[in-house]
Amino acid sequence: MTNERAIDLLESYDFPEGHPDLTRAAYMGAEALREELEESKPLTPEELQEMEEGPVWLGGEGLERWDIFCGVSTDGLASFLRAALPMEGCGKSWVPYLRKPETPADGKEEENT
Repeated sequence: MTNERAIDLLESYDFPEGHPDLTRAAYMGAEALREELEESKPLTPEELQEMEEGPVWLGGEGLERWDIFCGVSTDGLASFLRAALPMEGCGKSWVPYLRKPETPADGKEEENT
């Protein structure tokens, strides 16, 4: 199940009357999942440049791994512990994320049966 599907279920479930704590817990869970999804969106070049040093997930051909962002050099290279990538490729040939993106194995949403 994807986070999006879990949010939909949590927000639409009709809890029995007299269980306000369950309803509140469901909405809190949906909000927490929304925040997690925000972290899995690609960082823009501007967001990456403003970021302090720290871990990022790098997507792109030959990447698909965690690395430590160290900053952007004066010659326009995004510096990582294991790579130096041209900033003009950010969002095109390589993509930084705060967390590893969620992708179902076969490209389809998982079904609960």
